[in-house]
Amino acid sequence: DNVRTATIDWGDDSAPESLDNPEKIFAVSHAYSTSGSYSAKITLTDACGLQEYRYQPIVVFNQLGDSVSGSGWFESPAGAYLSDKRAAGKAQFAFDAAIKSYSMVPLGSATFNFKAGKLKFRSTEYQWLVVDGTTSTLKAYGKMNNKSGYEILISMAQKSKNDKDINVNNNKGKGNNKPPKEKDRIRDKIWDPSGVVIYDTQLGSPDEADAI
Repeated sequence: DNVRTATIDWGDDSAPESLDNPEKIFAVSHAYSTSGSYSAKITLTDACGLQEYRYQPIVVFNQLGDSVSGSGWFESPAGAYLSDKRAAGKAQFAFDAAIKSYSMVPLGSATFNFKAGKLKFRSTEYQWLVVDGTTSTLKAYGKMNNKSGYEILISMAQKSKNDKDINVNNNKGKGNNKPPKEKDRIRDKIWDPSGVVIYDTQLGSPDEADAI
């Protein structure tokens, strides 16, 4: 009851917004110039100069007709599966999602299978899809090992369409040095109904972080 200022950083490089003597419940609005995932930071400062912070993820949609799909596998690192941090090996995934109405709820399905950890996830309902150039983020409700109430976040970064193999000849043509091809990147994160993370290939990273 003694907050003197509330400062909102909207997470999009715009100037922070400041409110003097805000009410206990107050509303602010902001127009984002592009769709995507943002992390807003709210700083509350009281009469004594003490500060407290709140972070709020914001997803901005403007993407009627967008879609994304993919399937394949990657080497799941040890530590990604919290119930068995030693488990490592091939993780398989498949997903397809398309926004076809102004409800902005995608249609499609997603599956994830990590055999070494005996972990299987199947989506039951998508929440949202954000496509920004060559990056995409997909969030869904689903079942893990046939138990309901779990959620999955899939972040993707597609390799550049201009990526090509380039031969570099040294020593007057003796030998070929070929730079490694850029690869698609993916992040998979699963958590239980209480919000506890079960699996994450980028443990500790915020949800809006780029897939690595």
